Amino acid sequence: IKSSAASDVYKRQLKGNISKKKEILLKLGSVLEPKRKQLSTLNSQLETNIFFMLNNLDLRHNNRSKKDKNYKEYVAKMRKNKLEEWCDELYQMMLLAILELEQIERNQKINELKTHF
Repeated sequence: IKSSAASDVYKRQLKGNISKKKEILLKLGSVLEPKRKQLSTLNSQLETNIFFMLNNLDLRHNNRSKKDKNYKEYVAKMRKNKLEEWCDELYQMMLLAILELEQIERNQKINELKTHF
């Protein structure tokens, strides 16, 4: 099963528009940041990778300018289409994180439902 169907609309409508993708990823990052500890408990690798990518792929910090303290040569030399691919991967990872966090409450509701059977 390929889950990428859910993000195909995102990819098609925003293809080549890295600045809009960056805006969306930063908004999702601000949603996940306060839940970071909870996410880490659920899936520490997902949490680590999401915030690594936010901080190192020219999203939260200027990783492309040699003058910036957050400069990353690898990112500065990365082709825009490759950076866009990583943005698309990050988008899917962030959706997964949100779903995993929402599942906690959903599980509680299902467990309560089960008590009636």
